[in-house]
Amino acid sequence: MTIADGSDRPNHVKDLGNNGEPAPHYVVSDRSTHDGVLIELESLRAEIRDLRQVIARLVSSPTENPHVLLETGARVVPSAVLLAPGPNHQIRLLAGSVVNRDCEINGPMTLGKRSFINKGGFVQGHVTVGISVAIGPFVRIVTDNHEVGTPHRRAGKSHSLPVTIGNGVWIGASVTILGGVTVGDGSIIGAGSLVKDDVPPNTVVAGVPAKVVRKLDQTNGPG
Repeated sequence: MTIADGSDRPNHVKDLGNNGEPAPHYVVSDRSTHDGVLIELESLRAEIRDLRQVIARLVSSPTENPHVLLETGARVVPSAVLLAPGPNHQIRLLAGSVVNRDCEINGPMTLGKRSFINKGGFVQGHVTVGISVAIGPFVRIVTDNHEVGTPHRRAGKSHSLPVTIGNGVWIGASVTILGGVTVGDGSIIGAGSLVKDDVPPNTVVAGVPAKVVRKLDQTNGPG
């Protein structure tokens, strides 16, 4: 045992100062414990460094990943995650498109010109989004599904079905779109809806599951 001020004074001894007041408190240090803590701390730092390297390999910057293609004016907010690990999972962001904060995009996926995905969006892959599409916050496009399995594991063999979203579509907040759905041009999907069937062009759908609420006037599509 050693004392923090470097003396060999036993830790039960208390000195008195010149004025009779107790001397400053001496902190007793167990050097073996101290060294052990330092070793554990350095080991933890090494594990953090290794973890950061793994994350950097899995989630690279869009400008560094050859399988993420950004056209002129396309923008990805830094907190968004784009996962395109190979050529079969390519992510294409066309001119003027935007992926906002806290989104997760899994390729393959194409985001059309002037389209955007708002905060917290999730795209599972095999998704094509048209021109001038507005996708609200926390929208989930889930293309994976499972066959019904045995009682021991009801989520059986997995499969994926693509989703296609037409031009000019407006998708409200917290919508869920399931695999195999085609959303027609100029349609609107109400907030919180679950879309499991195709959406006709120029219609408003809403609900769980989403159903046609009304038809919209047809206008010229975006250029």
